[in-house]
Amino acid sequence: MTELPSYYRLECRRLRLLLKRHIAWLRTRWSVEAGDNYQGAAIPDQWADRLLEGGLDPDQEAEFRRLWPENCRIEDVTASIAALRERMPMGALARAFDLTAFDCDLVMLAAAPDFDPSIEILYAYAQDDAARKYPTAQIALALFTDGAAARFAAQRRLEEAAPLRRFELVAVEEGPNAGAAFHARPLKLDDRIREFLAGSDALDPRLVRLTREAPAIALPGAQQSLVEDLHKRMESGACDSLNLTGPADCGKLLVARAVFRRLGRRLIEVDPQRLPSEAGDREATLRIAVREARLASLAYFLKAPEGDPGEKQAAAKFLEWVERVQAPIAVDSAERLASSRGFLVSAVERPGRKFQVQMWSATLGDHAAAVESELADLVEQFDLGPEAIARAAQDARTRSNGAGPVAAAHLWDACRAQSGWRMEDLAQRLAPAHSWDDIVLTPDTEKQLREIGAQVARRAQVYERWGFARDLRRGRGISALFSGPSGVGKTMSAEVLANHLALDLYRIDLAGVVSKYIGETEKNLRRIFDATEQSGAILFFDEADALFGKRTEVKDSHDRYANIEVNYLLQRMEEYRGLAILATNRKSALDRAFLRRLRFLVDFPFPDAAHRREIWFKSFPEDAPRGELDFDFLARLEIAGGNIRNIALNAAFLAAERGGRIEFDDVLHAVHREYSKIDKLVTESEFGRHYGGRR
Repeated sequence: MTELPSYYRLECRRLRLLLKRHIAWLRTRWSVEAGDNYQGAAIPDQWADRLLEGGLDPDQEAEFRRLWPENCRIEDVTASIAALRERMPMGALARAFDLTAFDCDLVMLAAAPDFDPSIEILYAYAQDDAARKYPTAQIALALFTDGAAARFAAQRRLEEAAPLRRFELVAVEEGPNAGAAFHARPLKLDDRIREFLAGSDALDPRLVRLTREAPAIALPGAQQSLVEDLHKRMESGACDSLNLTGPADCGKLLVARAVFRRLGRRLIEVDPQRLPSEAGDREATLRIAVREARLASLAYFLKAPEGDPGEKQAAAKFLEWVERVQAPIAVDSAERLASSRGFLVSAVERPGRKFQVQMWSATLGDHAAAVESELADLVEQFDLGPEAIARAAQDARTRSNGAGPVAAAHLWDACRAQSGWRMEDLAQRLAPAHSWDDIVLTPDTEKQLREIGAQVARRAQVYERWGFARDLRRGRGISALFSGPSGVGKTMSAEVLANHLALDLYRIDLAGVVSKYIGETEKNLRRIFDATEQSGAILFFDEADALFGKRTEVKDSHDRYANIEVNYLLQRMEEYRGLAILATNRKSALDRAFLRRLRFLVDFPFPDAAHRREIWFKSFPEDAPRGELDFDFLARLEIAGGNIRNIALNAAFLAAERGGRIEFDDVLHAVHREYSKIDKLVTESEFGRHYGGRR
């Protein structure tokens, strides 16, 4: 601002003239030269006598001022300042905090030494003390008021409840003389206000540490009408704060940002976790927040902490901010917030697939054309909101290393990275290490698995482009039951599908999810599905018979609640946008009425000799040194694929310890150990000539 230096030169010039007039008045009262008593070592008798007679009468000083020959100069400079002040930072400060002309003069009195350091000497001279090179209330009242009545009224502007001190624009400090009278204490301008007057728009560092700027992300088209409605209602004075409800990452931050931007406010997101723990520090932070809201036309955005017991402290800090910060705020909560504060409450819906595609295109910009045909598949698999889409798009650009356009694979991996972390405390994440070449299945089982993979991969084409979604009575979820004895490849098949589809895989032990307490099982299931809804990850529910059973016939309350739990799981599987797999060792224990609601029923039979031989062969990697192994004999052993892989691995460690190749004796020894572990007898009929071999 080119006018700023000239403006402050004018302010300092006026201040010098006012000081000059005040000092002239003081000299008529001083019975000795000020310099004779500059060090304050002694008080002359004449000065004491003057004080005993009544001291410095404000009304007498006012009369002296009226006759001051340089009043015209003061009036001219004051008029010039008044013409400039409105468009200077001082004018903005006055409007933000409802400051009077006296308030502004007092702020300038405290700020002047930063623009003209020599003024400090005049402060000391006017107070007859070389050590008092600072402004005080005494000087302010003397310079900017006329007469005792005006001076008395102006003192109210220095009270704690008045704007200057309530908003911490100016502080009254203790000063070097402990116990000094209030009017003799130093007036100190806050550093943030000093920087503001100098033209800086940087927020107070104490606020910056616990906030972040609301991201500039394109608002979903479906929410534009909501923004317009909220803006009209807030502009009419209905309310100054918002409570936006709905699911996580549905665009609430963007809606709030757009509404407050139309109201001329900048939205800042507050992290309650970062608020100070000490009550005194927190109190100071709340005052700073109120001041910054006025000073920089801010509004604050806060997310209500979830109901985790470990978040009690954050919840308390959050509620304190909501109830006590007297500034416009927007609160993001799943449900309507219970608060004594008046909110304009509105639900925000998650953008549908159509708008998600539009958001991807807008966010990717020039990169969108290269992946336009894959965006429908992307939004079919990953239900991301505006913020997550923006983060994923940036991640995809990073993954492409800036070399050419963003590829569909970059977007896919970026989406997985955005959504996968939410499941870590709810389930076991499995790293898919197997492909179709690693697994040995019957032709029909493999065909079913490939059909499952095709349905997951081609949902956008069938549901959207071919229109089948219009006739769906239930959700789009793809559900499957994997049944068969332990070790036949159920978990491995889930890994193969996850690897094939480039999706995350989570294993959930249903035995650990089921609770004896009514309602807890559904609560646990809800947490799992809510956490994975955005990711479209493959959910692998192991030990399904812990929840499922022949419970259609209701004999008591336990059966009734068991049916409710099963129906809830099946309903969420049908609504889930990804693939959900149930695994069980006892298909016969599951009621047929429940099985009919699953799209795929995949049986994993116990492998026959031919399949076992293939599993044995694939269990030894090509890089592993091995001797002559009798695969024909090994194929005769009636054990499942999981046991075979355990045996191969244990035999490899035996060979490594011995420092040689994997020999048949190592394998035979590992076989005996595995048989012992699973309580399977070693019989002569099965082992033949190897019966009684190495153990």
